[in-house]
Amino acid sequence: MPEAIPRWKPSRLKSPRTREQAHYTTAAWAAIRRAVIVRDAATCRVCRRVVEGRELHVDHILPLEDGGTDAMTNLQVLCRAHHSQKTIAEQRRRGYIA
Repeated sequence: MPEAIPRWKPSRLKSPRTREQAHYTTAAWAAIRRAVIVRDAATCRVCRRVVEGRELHVDHILPLEDGGTDAMTNLQVLCRAHHSQKTIAEQRRRGYIA
């Protein structure tokens, strides 16, 4: 093959940075996430607004870090704004941020 012809390289997939992040790339998590979205009718549990796309977050009510699980009873749909508020409150409680 002549050197002038560039080689095709497949695009690299972004890999999770931590083992915790890798959890959210599994087929099992995808199935649980879909089931929670269907159960909650894609409606934020706080503001009762129907959300979709990047605005839709599936949240652990009791975070995994605090002993929560992926059980359906521990998961809820939140909009991006309410999920961010909840995450910041949890980080403050743990002392990660002031």
